[in-house]
Amino acid sequence: MEISKLLIAFSPYLDNDLHILEYLFTKTAGITGSIILSEFSHGHKHLNSLIKVNPFNKIEIIEGIKKGLSRNNDIASYLLQMDRNLITNFTAWDRLNSLLTDIKKIQSIKSKLTLLKVNHDAANFKLLSVKDVFKQLNSMELLKDFKITKKKIIICSYEGTLVLQNIEPKKNMFSEIGISAPLSISPEDMDIVRALSLIPDVALYIISSKKIEILAREFDSVPNATLLAENGFYYRIGRQSQWFTVFQCDWSWKSIVQRIMQNYANRTEGVKVEVKESSIKWDHEDVRTEIAKIQEAELVNHLTTVLTHVKNLEIIKERKSIEVKPAGISKGLICELIMEQYKLLEGGYPDFILCIGATQKDEEMFAKLKQIVHETPDLEKTSVYTCTTSLQPSHAKYFVRNIPELYEILRTLVEN
Repeated sequence: MEISKLLIAFSPYLDNDLHILEYLFTKTAGITGSIILSEFSHGHKHLNSLIKVNPFNKIEIIEGIKKGLSRNNDIASYLLQMDRNLITNFTAWDRLNSLLTDIKKIQSIKSKLTLLKVNHDAANFKLLSVKDVFKQLNSMELLKDFKITKKKIIICSYEGTLVLQNIEPKKNMFSEIGISAPLSISPEDMDIVRALSLIPDVALYIISSKKIEILAREFDSVPNATLLAENGFYYRIGRQSQWFTVFQCDWSWKSIVQRIMQNYANRTEGVKVEVKESSIKWDHEDVRTEIAKIQEAELVNHLTTVLTHVKNLEIIKERKSIEVKPAGISKGLICELIMEQYKLLEGGYPDFILCIGATQKDEEMFAKLKQIVHETPDLEKTSVYTCTTSLQPSHAKYFVRNIPELYEILRTLVEN
């Protein structure tokens, strides 16, 4: 140990710490050395001679060895002396007290968290820690408030909530002869949605990014729900109603944007251009080459230049797409309009609100609803449940583990 230039200490056991101490104290004046330690080790994190690497990455290990062997002797000797002085003055008792302090800090953090089992597979599951303010939705507590209240609103996102995200009704040979394609939502689950919409004191709103025709076909058997297509830009109050827009727009830009997007799509195999009534999207989800990112950057610059003088329009860049749409349309705005419309039609605010979503855009609903409740004295006694079906950081107060669990909770409301 005394003459070695390097100590590679990857062992996970406690004696690894003793070897590091031995290595430091066997070094005499003029003899240098460095310690290569696993980045997953928490021991001796205060030492200056350490070179931390990933023990499972060969390239990192090689680079760490090179760095240790190439250290200037004067610098390496100085670092070793600092570490010896630190260990001498920082006794074993001091290190124990430091460890106990760290444990107390961890316990303090742990007391504010809840551990959740993500999967139901006993052989393969993960634990997720969440803050205590983010709770699993209790169906009995929800049912209790649901039964004692008289004016209820349920706002439910479609994608990722009532159905798995990105699943649409698929075309098949029957659709060509006028027979409806299979529903994305199972018949059993659709029965729950239909029953929910028929409860007299419940106003059910279903909001989606899908086109009008997809949403209308999917919920054709749900007579009393208010459908909001294309993130709420179009809405229909009940099955017998016609479709309305939130506000009027100048659509002259659409033909120009569609032509530009199509030109870029023609250059890259796998790119799709989706034309909706209120927006146009350039999607490269199915492209596996880097060319899509290059095309994406060029397209954004091109659109920005062309649309500079067009007012009230926004270019939204997402992970695998670019969308051009009227500015200001968001699920947060739609949530606010729903509350205002309900107050106008019913002569007051609801005393029960259940808002359910899953995607990043649904976070806008949760945040806006939280703001509305905070700023509106008339909603002080309203039972408000914001719930996500996605186990991730959220503005929602509650969560369910998956979509089947959500339908079971909704079934509880319908059957009781």
